[in-house]
Amino acid sequence: CLVVSPAGRPLHAYASVRELLEALRDAIAGHKSLLEDGKILHRDISENNIISTESASDGAPKGRLIDLDLAQQLDSVPSGALHRILHVSTET
Repeated sequence: CLVVSPAGRPLHAYASVRELLEALRDAIAGHKSLLEDGKILHRDISENNIISTESASDGAPKGRLIDLDLAQQLDSVPSGALHRILHVSTET
């Protein structure tokens, strides 16, 4: 569990284009790390799930990907919905 304090601002509340682009860049880097290092696919990336954060130090992320409720480990059992679709389509 990672708790960020303060949580940050919604993506649409950016103060400058540079801040928006830095937040998006860091959210993409976070997604890449989740996928490549953790083998986790977020599955719900939207403007509501990216926040802009104030950097405590140089090099700290300025954007974070949040809300991993729908995330799935790639080496886990397929989601029920996909499994049902494949099962139904092979029965005919």
